[in-house]
Amino acid sequence: MEINVSIYSTSLCCCRCKYCYISKNPALMDLDRYLEEASKGNYYIDLLKEYVGNDIENVTSLEIWGGEPTLHLDRSYNFITQLYNSSKKFTNVFFSSSYYSDNFIDAFQGILNHLGTMPDRNFVLQSQVSIDGPKCITDPYRGDGVTDRLIENFDKALNLNIPNNVQVKFSLKPTLSIETLKFLLDKDFIIEYFKFFEDNFIDKVNRLNTDKFIKMRAALPNLASPASYTQSDGIMFAEIERLLSEVEKQNEVEHIFKYYKILRLFYRGNTKIPNSNYVFRGGFCGSGRGMIGLLPFGKACGCHRDFTDFLESYRKASKYDLQEKVIRQDGLKDTAINSKVLVYNSVEDMLKHRDRMNNFYDKPSTVMITSIMATIKMLALVGQIDKKYIDDDMSRKAAYQIMNTRTNCIDDSISITGTCSGIPISLFRLFLNGAIDYLFEE
Repeated sequence: MEINVSIYSTSLCCCRCKYCYISKNPALMDLDRYLEEASKGNYYIDLLKEYVGNDIENVTSLEIWGGEPTLHLDRSYNFITQLYNSSKKFTNVFFSSSYYSDNFIDAFQGILNHLGTMPDRNFVLQSQVSIDGPKCITDPYRGDGVTDRLIENFDKALNLNIPNNVQVKFSLKPTLSIETLKFLLDKDFIIEYFKFFEDNFIDKVNRLNTDKFIKMRAALPNLASPASYTQSDGIMFAEIERLLSEVEKQNEVEHIFKYYKILRLFYRGNTKIPNSNYVFRGGFCGSGRGMIGLLPFGKACGCHRDFTDFLESYRKASKYDLQEKVIRQDGLKDTAINSKVLVYNSVEDMLKHRDRMNNFYDKPSTVMITSIMATIKMLALVGQIDKKYIDDDMSRKAAYQIMNTRTNCIDDSISITGTCSGIPISLFRLFLNGAIDYLFEE
């Protein structure tokens, strides 16, 4: 099994995104000092060996998260070199960024230069561009001037000195909140929105006459989380999906976009609905398999979003009031690993979590689907979602569809419901007021 390792170069950030799940409280300064100390010496490599043993030879990728990773991207260099010496399969490095930090270009060039010190191995350096859309969407939620600075730094990144053994891959990560989704209620703006990504990012990369950059792909926005959606939000979201579907059809005739074909958020196509047993084949996110995040104090985590949660002073000050919860998972004995089940205090915790997630991802889950059906029918009966879901066949179909939109974040499920398999009710309101009908059509 290939292993993807995550570290966290800093807990600090130069943006103040309104929808960010990280509470901006003073404990982040303490956490940053712990992360700096962890980056020194053999701490990360020794901790990784403790958690994965001989499987360290199967490490293929390193992801660098934060905070804003480029504020201290140099903290990853030591561990990159150690991974290079420990696994011949290690060839991929990833970092996400707002492209807004003052030292962004120096940080980007710095990690390129460091990979260049290992010339006998070819690397792919992937940089995720965290941009939500045009200035009217991005700046009010991230900060004044963020959009212009980001595009300026992206253009500079296309002219960096790339070592012979490195290819650069860019990817887009747009995020929309329920407030910014409202912009997509206008078909002209929908066209402007997706053209913004094509003109300012995708086409710039793909027109370059060099093999130093891997072709950039079109990317659809995700939704900010944690979030709570009302019935009115769901009705609005259905209208947005309808408009997106219409623009897709318009694009087929008029060729409006150069790279985008599918515009509908969470589109799944003509997915067949089984008649009896169900298996949710998520397989990776939150599963604890193939991904491990390394934390200070001998801890680890199964999701990059949980790197703050091991620190008690952060949890106490967090605006989200992350309290310890008892996890009741698929008939297993009640257990609580930490404030979140995705933070491990030991290798034993990690293995227990994998067992729980095997029940969620891999084993027939008819009982789970029928439980979701009951929730859907209840919401339909009280009028919070479309009345058609009172019908058994319609609620069964909707339950399967909800599980296969892959919108349900395991981390959010645990935070909101206390269990990996408990889907937040607001997601039913969002999708089952008309939107989901557009996601499973040809």
